[in-house]
Amino acid sequence: MRRKIPLLRGLAILAVLIGHAALWSIEPLNPPVGSPLPVDPWARLQFELLAAVVELSYFSVPAFFFGAGLFATFAVQKPGLRENAAFLVARTKGLLVPLAIWSVVAFGVAWVLGIPSMSAYALNRLALGQVEWGYFFPLAMLQMYLLTPLLVAQARRAPRRLLALGLGVQVLAVAVRGLGSQAGLLDIPTLGAGPGNYAIWRWSAYITAGVVAGLHASAIEKWLKARRRGLLALLAVSTAMMVVEGHLLAVGTLDVGWYASQTRPAVVLFAFAALAAFFAVDFPARPAVRFIEGVGALSFGLFLVHPIGYRILHELFDQFAGTLAHTQPLALAPIYLVVGAGPCYWVLSRLFRSRHRAKAALVFGH
Repeated sequence: MRRKIPLLRGLAILAVLIGHAALWSIEPLNPPVGSPLPVDPWARLQFELLAAVVELSYFSVPAFFFGAGLFATFAVQKPGLRENAAFLVARTKGLLVPLAIWSVVAFGVAWVLGIPSMSAYALNRLALGQVEWGYFFPLAMLQMYLLTPLLVAQARRAPRRLLALGLGVQVLAVAVRGLGSQAGLLDIPTLGAGPGNYAIWRWSAYITAGVVAGLHASAIEKWLKARRRGLLALLAVSTAMMVVEGHLLAVGTLDVGWYASQTRPAVVLFAFAALAAFFAVDFPARPAVRFIEGVGALSFGLFLVHPIGYRILHELFDQFAGTLAHTQPLALAPIYLVVGAGPCYWVLSRLFRSRHRAKAALVFGH
């Protein structure tokens, strides 16, 4: 199971890049809360297709937390913060230093692009717990690492109890998300669609599953492989359920934020089905697989840098191709991916193969 994590990270970051490309391209079609979805047939079709692409990427963040939890079991051998101080300090530095650097860059880019009110922008970003799209992830990951000694100790004593607790908290997060929407509390952290993704409880089931899997990897992978066909069928069904669920919630509540919410029942089912199916299948060592594993090795840097490229592209499209952005967003998604993320990958791949890789790891994480 551990040997597959590099490939899983690669698939996850590629899904993030594709999903965010679709999310940025769909933005001009997003109606305000309380308004119906686009009524023009072509605009509606593009909206539904791009929304589905966004949702298909929702296994990615759970995959990162699952993989981090699995690897943490090898680093944490004794309970307690003091006993694991070296590991925790290294992970904190590896998360917060790159986050600080690229948060400053992202804020500077927003200033250069001419955000109408920087004070309003800053307050909004603070409420979201992130300076740029996706920057919640390092904060949530840091919380996970700080809890890892406790989680690993509990997983050794009572793995089923830990799994039940993680799933119970995850279900509670889903319920609170739904209640927050119905009560008009979308802007309150941990209740809304975006606000609160930095809170660890929104990812608790994936984290605890990763920790338990790290201690029982061989047995779990054997169990999954014996049920491969059933898991692939579950993945197909849960994928359809997730897309239908997003559509019904968005149409029924007149809130497209449901498309962008990963805190939904069918999304949780889809994420677990995707992880289970992935570990149930063997992947031969082909060039494509090795390439994806290489992309996975750069995942944290790509996670931090690509949103800035996408934001710059979005501003350029808005200024110089507004009609295209509003009428043909489906055509813009590949441009976001290639032009916005492609240079990031090119630079990172060369930096991490150069004599400057130690400095690159400090700036971009690892």
